[in-house]
Amino acid sequence: METDIPRKTPLARGEILRMPAERGATVLVLDGRVALRTVPEWLAEHVLAPRLILCAGETQPVCVAGWLEIEALGDAQIVIVAPHSPLRAALRRCWVLIRDGIPGRRRRLALRLRRG
Repeated sequence: METDIPRKTPLARGEILRMPAERGATVLVLDGRVALRTVPEWLAEHVLAPRLILCAGETQPVCVAGWLEIEALGDAQIVIVAPHSPLRAALRRCWVLIRDGIPGRRRRLALRLRRG
């Protein structure tokens, strides 16, 4: 039986995880630091394979389906969130709340400023 609950993957220092990822998935670093090498891309007859450093709490969306290489720069723990999972939807809602503020709070503040 498959589940939508993502599995935590612990990585020891120097360990490299190579895995396929769907477009729209998200790499979430729970603990530690990792180097993420994404799918190689062509740019003017040159192959680019960007290497990103992610710390605890940071996320990186997968823009192109393919193989990812995740190297632990220290002991780390990661989660790969599937494109259409409940966790991804919850992360998106949290990010919108952080970015835009809690609904109603702005309205109450605007009313308070008008009265004051």
